[in-house]
Amino acid sequence: MGTFSNFYDPGPGSTGCTVRSNAAASVCVGTMAGAASSPSQPSLHCQATSAAGLGGNQGTKVERFGAVIFQSVYLYVMVQKPHLYDPGIYFVTFTNYKWLPLFSQTNAYDLVYKWFDLLQKKGHSIIGYVIMPNHVHALIGFKTEKMSVNTTVGNGKRFIAYDIVERLKEANNDKILNVLAKGVSLSDKRRGKLHEVFEGTFDIKLCYSYKFVQQKLDYMHSNPVSKKWSLVKEPIDYMHSSARYYVTGEHGMYTVTDANDWINADWFEELKQNL
Repeated sequence: MGTFSNFYDPGPGSTGCTVRSNAAASVCVGTMAGAASSPSQPSLHCQATSAAGLGGNQGTKVERFGAVIFQSVYLYVMVQKPHLYDPGIYFVTFTNYKWLPLFSQTNAYDLVYKWFDLLQKKGHSIIGYVIMPNHVHALIGFKTEKMSVNTTVGNGKRFIAYDIVERLKEANNDKILNVLAKGVSLSDKRRGKLHEVFEGTFDIKLCYSYKFVQQKLDYMHSNPVSKKWSLVKEPIDYMHSSARYYVTGEHGMYTVTDANDWINADWFEELKQNL
């Protein structure tokens, strides 16, 4: 395995491109130096390096998804459609309605694993994850397909939400069911929706570098030991997380694809195709 420090890293003050998505719209709120983003024309956060910075007059080097693009001066704008179809590693987060601990209350961790199974059957890869009592973080390697990343995640939320509601009904947890019912908007009620299990939006961040992937792995694996949660003393002790694999090499509750293996197989392959 090689090292990937040459991939573009957005830097400590940046998060790359964030898409906050719901059924009505998706808006990219990433920024680019010298270019303003707007809902009507969102732009990706990318880097244009001068020829001098490359140690020669080879033009401008821009690295995106591991693909190297050379242009004569600078790359000013890279427009991203609201719905994302590009292959790559995405950091995905979705949260229970009003931050209620529905995953722990209904022991619904297995529902997330079932969704992971469905993703893998479609050729996608689970690179890392943590399932907290009220939210999920996951690094997912998406392959190219007709369905957008946004729609794939939205379908997963619906799949999980249905079974969470069924478990609440089986437990006769009318108190929580009433809270979820009150959370449904009028427009959703007209479409037949009865319960709001998740917050209406979810975050998708496209990872542009190995370092950015590592930052997200570290971030989500540290969730259970944060002061806010203090669920365990060490990240590897939390059952519903990929931390154990990345520390010890032993898979935990769910078998993940190593980030290095995915990058070697997918980013480098795309790099070769674009050179």
